[in-house]
Amino acid sequence: MKISVVRQEDYRINEIPKSTILEKSSEHVPNVGDIIKVGHTLNGFEAFKVDNRVFRSKVTKAEDDTAFHEVVLLVSELEK
Repeated sequence: MKISVVRQEDYRINEIPKSTILEKSSEHVPNVGDIIKVGHTLNGFEAFKVDNRVFRSKVTKAEDDTAFHEVVLLVSELEK
């Protein structure tokens, strides 16, 4: 399943997310309240808290047993 991380203030329900922080494929979907760490450099990393989840599905053939194809995680930045 595709996981997309988007800032909550940038997300619009009727639009495809344009400014994603991170996109990856995973079977694990973080819960509301979980902390997500993005990146790792000498300066550290960015940390976000999951505020909400939006499950998106695509119209597919009947043989496809996957209920959802993408989860958009709406996050807010943690204070440093």
